[in-house]
Amino acid sequence: MNLAPQTSREESTYWTLLQEGSQAGLEFFYQKYVDDLFSFGMGIVRSEDQVKDAIQEVFLDLWKYRGRLSDSVQVRSYLYKCLAHKIFRLHRKDQKTQQMNWEYTGEREAVVESSESKLIQFQVEDHLRESLSQAIAKLPERQRAVINCLFFEEFSYEETSQIMNINLRSTYTLAWKAIASLKKHLFKAMNILFLLAFLG
Repeated sequence: MNLAPQTSREESTYWTLLQEGSQAGLEFFYQKYVDDLFSFGMGIVRSEDQVKDAIQEVFLDLWKYRGRLSDSVQVRSYLYKCLAHKIFRLHRKDQKTQQMNWEYTGEREAVVESSESKLIQFQVEDHLRESLSQAIAKLPERQRAVINCLFFEEFSYEETSQIMNINLRSTYTLAWKAIASLKKHLFKAMNILFLLAFLG
């Protein structure tokens, strides 16, 4: 067995079981990743039903094509890639009814950086979190997915390009455009807040 380095020994064992047709292998990966996949999917689209349907399709395909699964794969990024593909395909079928959303929970830091240098890092207060949430929701689908992968799922640019099924240059381009848009929106929101504080 020769899974990618980031895959644990336990995952390697269950991946082998899955390849050999054991439902225990499929159940292991479902239980381990279903919540993470749901959060990732909701970072792209707002429809819970659509995300759940896409996740179901991912695991149905995983079982259906278990005999073709590669020995050399990083399981987490592979599942994210499959889910992203399913969601983009469903989106193309249902563009009129799909709504976008982004969830912010807990004490997350928003980190915005370009490919050249880190530009901004700050703890998001409630009003700025809402502003950033709105800004991300307005991003084009693929820009939003790239930001989700890079800054909240903490994938590398290389991993993100694989998940998105695009080349590395396109990944940098999408990230740069998204970051530029978010910076513009956030700076505007911060200026308004400062003005209100001054007037108050």
